[in-house]
Amino acid sequence: MEANDRMKYALVVLAFAAWGALVVLGKAAPDRYVDALAISITGLGVHGATKRRAKGTASELDATAAPAANAPAAVQ
Repeated sequence: MEANDRMKYALVVLAFAAWGALVVLGKAAPDRYVDALAISITGLGVHGATKRRAKGTASELDATAAPAANAPAAVQ
């Protein structure tokens, strides 16, 4: 995880903690807080599932993924 991503997550956690404190004190509606938490957790799951960092080029990945298809023909 990059430093920029860590700062974003820290700020989101801080914002939800402050909002949660307002809910506990009765100054904010809990239904919107629960909805926002559910949407945020779902978004994090989708982000984590779709963010892939491939190493190497596409041809290198193909070579490692299917070595039998790229293998030279057997000499008889």
